[in-house]
Amino acid sequence: MVTCRADFLLALPINSSCCLARCALVLGMPRPNRDRALDPTEAAWLAGLIDGDGTIALPRRHKNEHRQLEVSIANTDFALLEHVKSIVGMGRITRKRTVARNHTPSGVYQISNRQALSLLNQIYPYLRTYKAKRAI
Repeated sequence: MVTCRADFLLALPINSSCCLARCALVLGMPRPNRDRALDPTEAAWLAGLIDGDGTIALPRRHKNEHRQLEVSIANTDFALLEHVKSIVGMGRITRKRTVARNHTPSGVYQISNRQALSLLNQIYPYLRTYKAKRAI
């Protein structure tokens, strides 16, 4: 069993979210999935990227579940997606499956629920396409 860096204090499994939150408090580390305030230039750049390559949606993960807010950006440039993730400070990047050999590998940056809502609140003034209405 793997334990966290503060195993001398807590001795909980590393995948325990309780452990991560306590480690952050005890060791003075930043809490995971903490909202980061974007400066206006970053917010405007990110809004342009979402206007062009992004999606704002309310999908269902499973048939009988409630809808969840999701913001995603699809692109073939993984360095760009990593940069977006570092600016926002949360979210995940997944690889899309390539169907044919001549297709370029691509990825998707996704952020959902409260984290997506926090991001949309920061970039809303800079959205210019129909996606501004979706962000309301």
